[in-house]
Amino acid sequence: MEYQFRNKEISWLSFNERVLQEAEDKDVPLDERIMFLGIYSNNLDEFFRVRIANLKRLKDLARKRKISFEDDNPGQVLSEIKMIVNQQREKFERIFNQILQEYAQHKVFLVKHDNLNQEQEKFVKKYFNEKVRPKIFPMIIDKRYRIPKLKDKALYLIVEIYKSTAAKKYSLIEIPTKILPRFIKIPSPPEETAVMLIDEVVRYGFPSIFKFFNIDSYHSYNIKVTRDAALDMDDDINISYLNMVNKSLKKRKLGNIIRFVYDKKMPKDLFSMLNSKLHLREVEFSLPGGRYHNFKDFMSFSKVAPVKSRNPVTPIIPRQIKNQETVIEAVNRCDILLHFPYHSFNTVIDFLREASIDPKVESIQITLYRLAQFSSVVNALINARRNRKRVTVILELQARFDEKANIYWAGKLKEERINLIFGVKGLKIHSKLCMVTRREGHHKKYYCCIGTGNFNEDTARLYTDTYLLTANQKIGREVAQVFDFLTTTYNIGQYHHLIVSPILTRDKLVEKIKREIKFAQAGLPASIDIKVNNFADRKIIRNLYQASHAGVKIRLIIRSFFSLIPGVKRMSENIEAISIVDKYLEHSRYFIFNNNGNEEVYISSADILPRNIDRRVEVTCPIYHRDLKKEIIDIFNLHWNDQRKARILDASLSNQYRSGDPKSRSQDTIYQYLNEINQTW
Repeated sequence: MEYQFRNKEISWLSFNERVLQEAEDKDVPLDERIMFLGIYSNNLDEFFRVRIANLKRLKDLARKRKISFEDDNPGQVLSEIKMIVNQQREKFERIFNQILQEYAQHKVFLVKHDNLNQEQEKFVKKYFNEKVRPKIFPMIIDKRYRIPKLKDKALYLIVEIYKSTAAKKYSLIEIPTKILPRFIKIPSPPEETAVMLIDEVVRYGFPSIFKFFNIDSYHSYNIKVTRDAALDMDDDINISYLNMVNKSLKKRKLGNIIRFVYDKKMPKDLFSMLNSKLHLREVEFSLPGGRYHNFKDFMSFSKVAPVKSRNPVTPIIPRQIKNQETVIEAVNRCDILLHFPYHSFNTVIDFLREASIDPKVESIQITLYRLAQFSSVVNALINARRNRKRVTVILELQARFDEKANIYWAGKLKEERINLIFGVKGLKIHSKLCMVTRREGHHKKYYCCIGTGNFNEDTARLYTDTYLLTANQKIGREVAQVFDFLTTTYNIGQYHHLIVSPILTRDKLVEKIKREIKFAQAGLPASIDIKVNNFADRKIIRNLYQASHAGVKIRLIIRSFFSLIPGVKRMSENIEAISIVDKYLEHSRYFIFNNNGNEEVYISSADILPRNIDRRVEVTCPIYHRDLKKEIIDIFNLHWNDQRKARILDASLSNQYRSGDPKSRSQDTIYQYLNEINQTW
């Protein structure tokens, strides 16, 4: 049997297309729709910085060393990506214009610099002179002068300056979006809201900026570059790990240009000059865009231009925690599952706070990957150290695009003399573990928090994640072994309950898939349910194809990368797959194996990707309590039965919505389900 695989980068673009669908959906509140455009743009920026940069390096390597690719030829993949991105750009602009029209119906207007009334002009002039002009430093450019290296994430205006008595001049202006807000509310009639982008404020100020030249007229166009975001780690063992990451972050800002985006109205002669000065012939993607770039800023547009949105939901307090009972007391009595954002993240903060002051607690150990801007998690750990607890933090400095924030927190933790470890060389620490060791009588007891997502109270309001709070000592001893491995870097340990990457994950998953195959071959019920963010490990995919061929029923819920091709006769006809994009980012990861009716249920920090299986420390944790196993299975089924936000992942990547009851929207029904079981506990 010849197995087929889909290129994961192409599959990711299909995921981002689903984000665009949310922006287009008129049943989605208007402020969320424009936010989804911002999410789409932010996603695409990161895709270019990382995935396209990797493909470009592979293409260059293949050309230099004359390497041939049997499949996934990087040059061909890049060509297909360019076509898809251009198609999506046209759709993006059409949706943006539709959304602006709908905002206008709500009396919210995005105002340009040349369309101001007298009162607005007075306000903008004052704002420009007081706030903007001191931050503007234009550079005059022409054929004789080089353009300085443009910064990644920065936004620029290239300005044509016309003067009747002299040749046309050009100027480059960096828009100060890092120190001034992107959106400014300006005076408007009652019941209306007028918003101006800082881009337009800068345009308004051109006569003031360039008054030295006695301008006759000018035209301006937004441009931006996206640079290779790879961290080129230095192997010099005399440089501390912290300094290595710092050095690599500085290199990132000047990485090779991967994408150049420009206003499609830019004249050909101006583009030609930029093409020459920026060496754009060497850039794989020079893409026309609209009037505004760095559209990720529109994720916060609703803060300045609010319209009626959904009523916020009230987070649920877990049913197992009774009034006046501490979290540690509740966990000692029974395991607890937390499902964010439906449950309150305060339970985790309470768990850490209690541990920080409990006289019986001896130590706290935790892995941290991405942290909130103002982290209560870190504050609880600092408080524990001040209360003379032993605190060990395994901090992953290479959490992509959060390296700078994590370096900041590393400094804070070191100031408090917390035992800070930056992980194991060659492995990213992506597991989500916290272990509290408590002295109870003559014995020590482990209380563990094991999750699918970060210890981050900000993202816990936006991402769906699941945490297990447990005092199961069999699991606790194995969590202790993981921390032992992370702190000593040589003691791997023996695992009978946890599945740990990079040691066990692929082999254990394959073992469980093969067991389902045997059940199916024996005529017994056999099924596998998996929910992950990304799925592209070819060995596991091959085994799922074999399972499908044997008659195992397989259901997959995949958010983004997806290399398996479902529904193909004699290969994957027993595999169905969907993707859900809704108001919360689907981030929880579940593995459910039928096991002849004695279901095995796991939550995991790991996606099914080679990087998670081979190059990261990940933990997949079993759920043993009967009611909690049923809870995970029920939640998976509620996702699977989604008739509103589920798209079918088929061979053509058509992103067709399921048809059915529009009320069957999983993120709503899961909240209702958790509320109901809370009340009947």
